[in-house]
Amino acid sequence: MAMSRSIGKGTNAPVKDDTEIAKLLNLLRNLPDDERRFGMLKRIAGDGGKLTPKWAPADQVGYVYWPGLDRATRELFDSDLSYLADRDYLRREHHDRITRCPACRSHNLNIREVCVSCGSTNLASQPMLHHYRCGYVGAVGTFGTEGDARVCPKCDGILRHIGTDHEVVGEQFTCRRCFASFEDPNVEGHCMSCGERTLAEKLVFDDVFEFEMTNLGHAAVRSGRLFDREDEQMTEPDLPLYRRQVAMSLLREEVRRQARYKIPFSALVIRTRPPGGSAEGERAVVKRIRDKLRDVDHLGRYNDDVVLVMLPATPEAGARVVLDRMLGRVSEESGARVSGTVVTFADADHVDVALDNASRQV
Repeated sequence: MAMSRSIGKGTNAPVKDDTEIAKLLNLLRNLPDDERRFGMLKRIAGDGGKLTPKWAPADQVGYVYWPGLDRATRELFDSDLSYLADRDYLRREHHDRITRCPACRSHNLNIREVCVSCGSTNLASQPMLHHYRCGYVGAVGTFGTEGDARVCPKCDGILRHIGTDHEVVGEQFTCRRCFASFEDPNVEGHCMSCGERTLAEKLVFDDVFEFEMTNLGHAAVRSGRLFDREDEQMTEPDLPLYRRQVAMSLLREEVRRQARYKIPFSALVIRTRPPGGSAEGERAVVKRIRDKLRDVDHLGRYNDDVVLVMLPATPEAGARVVLDRMLGRVSEESGARVSGTVVTFADADHVDVALDNASRQV
């Protein structure tokens, strides 16, 4: 490919210096879309198959994937990352969450406690004590002293041992500006960019993702190209297996049909590659599973080691029969340990939770 001739082996070689990485990526910038995206995939593969964001406090966004790139190049590559993830070459994983000002989207926020009355940050606090004997609760300053002990203002009882005759039950705040007293101050964010002050519950958040190569991504790097022909966009190369995005779309449609028309529907989650298993072994297992399904059943990718079998018009009891028979036959024929479980769905909004729980069981 032209891209490979342009940047050579440097695209695959592990590079840790940010300046060198920026130079390599800038070479990719002017290539055609498919070559640029494939070059990015090779870059990630060469760096261990994972791309983790780096915090950048001086940057407008607050984080970068590759330091040293200008804004236009970074936006182009961010778009390419989304393209590759949407087509299952990369898997998005939640990395962190960044808090932003709702007025200007800046991440430069000062989060602090403020007075519930006037909004001042000039607060003082003191512990609140509860006297077991008479039930009095008040700020520590309301209790008298007698040597090292405190004296209850309600019953004149002596408080000597915390946990025995009294306890700390919280704090009382006092505003030094307006002298208001309260137990719970407001929490707000003060934007250091535009000056907006926003209560904490009204701040906005962005999820920050890291990206990891999938089986499909590694297969593309080995093949020297992205699988973008029309037939390849539906299934994985040389496997009767829908790509994850396609499989999840089909699954949600089946769940919606089940809810609307009361048609029974079940799915199987099957681990096709045990720890330490090979990709070749998994391929044999997947093909044997497909051979044992009906024409109306769908087989798709869920994650690198797990596939999803969709069984339309099949109640849970029937799905368990299918699973038991399939696991025994596939394990015997392939010589691999294959495990799985049945999944049912209440509605389309809880598909991900049900599948995550099921995948952990296998």
